[in-house]
Amino acid sequence: ATVDLERDRFHAAEGYLTVRFTWPDVVNRPCRTAATVALHLRERGWTGHPRTCPRCPPDVVLTLRGVFSVKQGGKDAPQRPWA
Repeated sequence: ATVDLERDRFHAAEGYLTVRFTWPDVVNRPCRTAATVALHLRERGWTGHPRTCPRCPPDVVLTLRGVFSVKQGGKDAPQRPWA
């Protein structure tokens, strides 16, 4: 734990970002987790486009900003990836 914190502080000084996910983030909320990763990558210059996976319901979209959204009544209802 202390070693992790020291490493994270060193990496932050070097311009690196540490993003930690829990098992439930990956298993229960994979698309929201991917949207979070896409958001961080985009902030660092990634020009790719996040895509939904086969598990996503048909009303789920990932915006180009990497933000998880659910279409409701013809309008996108933005949600933060951590919502």
